[in-house]
Amino acid sequence: LNQFSITVEGKLVDATGKARKRPLELLKVLIALGGRQIEQSRVHELLWPDAEGDTAVQALHTTLHRLRKLIGEQTITLQNGYINIDPRFTWVDVWSLERLFKLLSPQLRLVPSAANIQKVSDLSDKILLLYQGEFLESEAEHTWVRPYRQKLSGRFKQILVELGTFWQRASDWERAIACYQQGLALDPLAEELYQQLIQAFQKADRPTEAAATFQLCRKNLSDGLGTSPSPKTVALYKSIRPEMV
Repeated sequence: LNQFSITVEGKLVDATGKARKRPLELLKVLIALGGRQIEQSRVHELLWPDAEGDTAVQALHTTLHRLRKLIGEQTITLQNGYINIDPRFTWVDVWSLERLFKLLSPQLRLVPSAANIQKVSDLSDKILLLYQGEFLESEAEHTWVRPYRQKLSGRFKQILVELGTFWQRASDWERAIACYQQGLALDPLAEELYQQLIQAFQKADRPTEAAATFQLCRKNLSDGLGTSPSPKTVALYKSIRPEMV
C-alpha cells in the first residue's frame, strides 16, 4: 500500500537497481493477482507477452529463482503450472487489510453496544493504520495494477461509509465525521459521502461546517462531472439552520 518495500528477517531489502527490477516486478504481479493458485501462463502474458513457448517458461523460472534468492527460497512455490506465495513465510499488508475487512463488516451490522463498539474501534484502528495509500500508488500504471488497486480502494471507501453509519447509530458524530472525510479524500466526487457528512455535522451541532460541506460538494461535482448536487443533497442543505442558508 502506497510505497513498495520488502523486509526480510527484520532487515529492509534494497529494492533498487536494474538487476532486481524484474524479480520485484514479478513479486508485485503475483500479489496483484492474489498470490495463490496463479496460472504461470497468466504471468507469461503479463510480463513476457512477446515471448513464445519455452522462452517465456525459461524467463519465468530464471526470474523466480532470482526472486527467491532475494526474499527466501521457501516464500514462493511453482508446482503443476501454478504459482503460490506461501503465507507461512510471508506477510503482505494488503492481505492483512482484506482479512480485517472481513472481520469488521459483520460487526458493523450489529446494534452498537459497549463490547461491539470496542471491537469496531480496535479493528478500524488497525485498518486505518494499514491503509497508507492505494495499492502500489507510487508505481507506474500497469494494466495488472489497476484491477486490484480499484478493488481495494473501493472496498476501503465502502468500509468507511459503513463505519461512519455505525458511529452515527452509536451517536459518535465526531468519529462518523472523520470516516466520511477520509472517504471524500479518496473520492471527492462521491455525493453520498457529502450527504452523510452534512447530516453528521448537523447532529454534532456544527451547522457552519455542514453548509461548507454542501458548497464543497457543489464545487467538486461541477468541476469534476459538470453536474449539480441532487435534490436530496439540496434538501439536506436547506434543512440546516435557516440563518446558515
